[in-house]
Amino acid sequence: MLTHPEAAEAARTVLAGQIERLGDSIGGHDDARRRATLMTMVVFGVTVGRQLLEMEELRDVPTEEIARLLAQLSAPWPTQPARDGSPLRRQDAPSLRPRAH
Repeated sequence: MLTHPEAAEAARTVLAGQIERLGDSIGGHDDARRRATLMTMVVFGVTVGRQLLEMEELRDVPTEEIARLLAQLSAPWPTQPARDGSPLRRQDAPSLRPRAH
């Protein structure tokens, strides 16, 4: 996968354009390009896993559900201790489990 130097360069060129546009839309941050690169690589990884590798856990999931889960991943995690002063715990982070309807 992208082991051919020309294919890797072509992919980098396409991704660089996407990263630049996304970074411009983020704006206002010193690390906007880095954030854009990370977001692009996460989506790229999901795309490869879903379409190329056909990962069972992603293969048949509707695009809207993947977008919802990715949005939860990118939501800010709390950086302050809980109101009662207790330290944050992993289980306090946003859940990625589907919501019950």
